Amino acid sequence: MKKKMTPLIFILIFIYMTTAFFALGVVTRIVTAVIYTGEVYLSLSGVIKVVKMSVVAGILSAVGCLIFNKIDEYNTRKKPPVDPDK
Repeated sequence: MKKKMTPLIFILIFIYMTTAFFALGVVTRIVTAVIYTGEVYLSLSGVIKVVKMSVVAGILSAVGCLIFNKIDEYNTRKKPPVDPDK
């Protein structure tokens, strides 16, 4: 049984993916700063850039999940169920 994507699930996917991409972006900026300068450096403008990129990536991944869910719904309506015993 497949779950339909409700607006709540869409919002939760967006929040989860945005948070994950934000954490990844901050860690990447810190590691890059340590490698090149030898010290931990994270500016406010850098964090704002990471927030912007994370929101865009979160929106795109949530929309991608929505599109694939709609494709699955269409395919399950189109094809008759298969008998697993045969």
